[in-house]
Amino acid sequence: MRIAACLVALFVLFGAAASSAQGPPAPASLDALLGKPIAEVHLFLSGHPLEDPGVSGVLETRPGTALTATAVRQSLVHLMVMARFSDVTVDAQLTPRGVVLTYGLLPVSTVEAIEFRGDLGLPVRQLRSAVSDRFGTAPAAWRGDEIATMLEANFRDHGFLNATVKATTEPGHRENRLRLVFDVKAGQPAAVGEAHVEGAPDDIGAQVRTRLAITPGSRFDRLALDAAVRRYVEDLRSKGFLEASVEFDVVPAPDGKLVDVRVRMSRGPSETVTFRGDPFSDQRRKEILALLRAGRLDEDVLENQERSIENDLHAQGYRDAAAPFTREPGRNGQAQIVFTITRGRQYRVAGVDVAGDKQLPRAQIQPALRVAPGQWFVQSLVDADAGVIQGLYRRDGFRLADVKVNAAPAGHDSTQLQVTFTITEGPRTTIDAIAFEHTSAIPQAVLRQAVKSQVNGPFYQPQIDADRDDVLAQYQALGYLHADVTVPQAFSPDGTHFTLRFEVSEGPQILIDRVIIRGNYRTKAQTIERAVALQTGMPLTMVRLAEAQRRLSALGLFRTVQVAPYEGSGTRRDVLVTVEEAPVNTIGYGGGLEGTMVIRTNAQTGLPEQVFDVAPRGFFEIGRRNLWGKDRSVDLFLRGAIRSSDQFNPAASSTTNPVPGFHEYRVLATYREPRVADLPVDVVVSGNLEQAIRSTFDFNRRQVYVEGSHRISRKVSVAARYSFGRTQLFNEQIAPADQLNVDKVFPRVRLSSVSVSGILSTRDDAFDPTRGALVSLDATIAPRAIGSEVGFVKGTWQSFIYKRVPLLPGAVFAGGVRLGLAFGFPLVVVDATGQPVAIEQQLPASERFFAGGDTSVRGFAFDQLGARTVLDQNGVSNGGNGVVIANAELRFPLWRQKSIGGAVFIDTGNVFAKVSEINLGQLRSGAGVGIRWKSPVGPLRLDLAWKLSPITFGNGMRESRFAWYVTIGQAF
Repeated sequence: MRIAACLVALFVLFGAAASSAQGPPAPASLDALLGKPIAEVHLFLSGHPLEDPGVSGVLETRPGTALTATAVRQSLVHLMVMARFSDVTVDAQLTPRGVVLTYGLLPVSTVEAIEFRGDLGLPVRQLRSAVSDRFGTAPAAWRGDEIATMLEANFRDHGFLNATVKATTEPGHRENRLRLVFDVKAGQPAAVGEAHVEGAPDDIGAQVRTRLAITPGSRFDRLALDAAVRRYVEDLRSKGFLEASVEFDVVPAPDGKLVDVRVRMSRGPSETVTFRGDPFSDQRRKEILALLRAGRLDEDVLENQERSIENDLHAQGYRDAAAPFTREPGRNGQAQIVFTITRGRQYRVAGVDVAGDKQLPRAQIQPALRVAPGQWFVQSLVDADAGVIQGLYRRDGFRLADVKVNAAPAGHDSTQLQVTFTITEGPRTTIDAIAFEHTSAIPQAVLRQAVKSQVNGPFYQPQIDADRDDVLAQYQALGYLHADVTVPQAFSPDGTHFTLRFEVSEGPQILIDRVIIRGNYRTKAQTIERAVALQTGMPLTMVRLAEAQRRLSALGLFRTVQVAPYEGSGTRRDVLVTVEEAPVNTIGYGGGLEGTMVIRTNAQTGLPEQVFDVAPRGFFEIGRRNLWGKDRSVDLFLRGAIRSSDQFNPAASSTTNPVPGFHEYRVLATYREPRVADLPVDVVVSGNLEQAIRSTFDFNRRQVYVEGSHRISRKVSVAARYSFGRTQLFNEQIAPADQLNVDKVFPRVRLSSVSVSGILSTRDDAFDPTRGALVSLDATIAPRAIGSEVGFVKGTWQSFIYKRVPLLPGAVFAGGVRLGLAFGFPLVVVDATGQPVAIEQQLPASERFFAGGDTSVRGFAFDQLGARTVLDQNGVSNGGNGVVIANAELRFPLWRQKSIGGAVFIDTGNVFAKVSEINLGQLRSGAGVGIRWKSPVGPLRLDLAWKLSPITFGNGMRESRFAWYVTIGQAF
């Protein structure tokens, strides 16, 4: 808090009240003010009334409450903590209605620009980058001295040992704006005085001084010297000096003009790493050599590599493998590090047996084991299986269960081992009662629901520990931050029963008092408050604060975000939200050359033809976030290519007068506003102007898109959209077989439509779900009344469910149903007799339904499934107004260690020309099997599917029976 604010506050509270035209002077006695009701509270910023809920919300002095010294003091503290005001004063006046409080605020001036003046010594860009990396692009003016200290240290690192930096401020171009000015006196950079190299002969020392650029008289730069030392050490190690080390000290002269450098160098012996004994992987040899050269060579590093080699061999069945290292003299004075590899005999698992299993079914133990006959014998895998068996027993209440492993030769071949797991079960312990002691804040019935352990269920210590944490989490979720829960040991004398008692020490409930926001100069406080969702009176929990910080960071408006308890009294704590705003402007640009087939005019025939063309192209994009401080954003993307001038320009051409100059461009503008008009609706508006060249046609497209979305809950979201677009094709040389595919992406009619959609998702993972469901509904209407050339209504319903299969560990059943219906509005035309006639228009290809492929009905080519009325004589689907698809798939693990799984599936469905023609008896099906790999980029999928009933097309050709699919992600 500023000293002036404290003095004024104390002056008021201890008997000095200001006069006012609104009433008689306040009494000069503190007793006359304290305890009086507060009638009004006013905020003035630079003498002007301030109406800001974010500021008034932190005041403890509120109308209707009694005036207390504590409330005024806390209000002053809160205002200063916001870091928005350079000074805060308070004035009190007694009126017949009560005390009128007035807070006078002086704003903190924000920095609009940073300047560097004087003898800089270093490039301005380098200085500006040093400031922005640590303090942001718009640091607060009061941090000027701190920045100056950092810059001085930066100058010293670059050799300017006498550099001084002074921070001052100057008025900016606008009110309450400052320019932060740094006056720099870099002086002359220091030079290297004496340079001593210890640990090397004189001739080597001279080379080192040259290599490190520390010859006497050369410029001294600590950062450059650090980099040179690192490079030199890497070079030495690459030449075989694996234990080389180089360190240095610097001693500056008192005047700062010279620096003595003392280098301590130890090359060590020239060493080579060799491998003796049994064969070893060349790839692993190269990896080990690279690791040894990357860091300092000591005994720990060599021992780690020894264990690594042995583990590799153990994993291949060489149970007794060893790879000890030794240091030996080599040729020409070199030293050798020798790994002597002794693989020994290679063992396999002949059989696996379990003994001592009396109370746990063998059928429950056997599927959990990974060791199987025929595998290489790997001790670590065998030990892991012993741990799995022990875990099964302990989860079932056998808390003292133990498992021993014996691997003995099976028969005459000593390399074939019989693995036996011998189980000592011990008594089974069950829970005979669950009780909660010393609880009052939370009903015991609620606490009981948080506990997974059951009466008469098994005693399992990890589950009881988890139950204890869950009970504690119930209290912490309600703000009992100091609560504690213990579970005393309470076994029966024979160890077969356990009384589960949770002894609770609740402590006080901590509530949020005030949410104080600081660091927001552009962003409105309401935007931050809405994101953090913290309110006065809420229980204060660490989980809630962490979630508030996550949501605030997700806005993308801030470089740093911190949400933490600040201070308070009794059972109430303030929460301080500290943000550092990120730059609001983004600019990008680039360019290059593109070669492609284009359509040009043949000079002799005057007709278009395809030729290969190379054209320069470039792009420019600019965006601004946080418009008006409310998380709005606007982005503009421009892209263009300059094509040769002898192409047709369809916009200006006529049949008799073709105009050259068809150029490519794309203009995409997007505006995003969350919570438009303070409603829980996010709106996105985008417009697209595009003209481009394809190998067999050119196109010109105009589109407008408006969407409003609202997330009702974590599982449910709804959206409404309006879209308008038109595409024109020119210079067409499209083959008839490709015409439909072009029409799917480039509809040649003007479409104006309104859509609504809703999604319910309870999936545990959107990319690879194992449980939950997904239900979505989308409806679109395109009436001619709003500008659509083709009128239609269209709806799509999808429902998917995912469930774990209890009898198959790790297996998941996935099922889905999809239904699409579309109706074209009749178009009234006048026939030859002058009578109006209603005809049904066909939907454009972009709005029809298609099916077939890796995400719908497998066994069929992409978009090539359809009823007889939908397919042409060559088996190409023209799409239809109705589609029905059903899928069922069983996913199961095959090799958990490698995250490999399998799947069996059956898909069925069909596309119908009209809704009235939908016939479930005409559904066509495909079945198949697949392999899944949970790769780092997501589940990779390989499916082989076959049609259950291939048909013959009108041209006499029969459908292929099988189809392969390779893709990323699950089918549904």
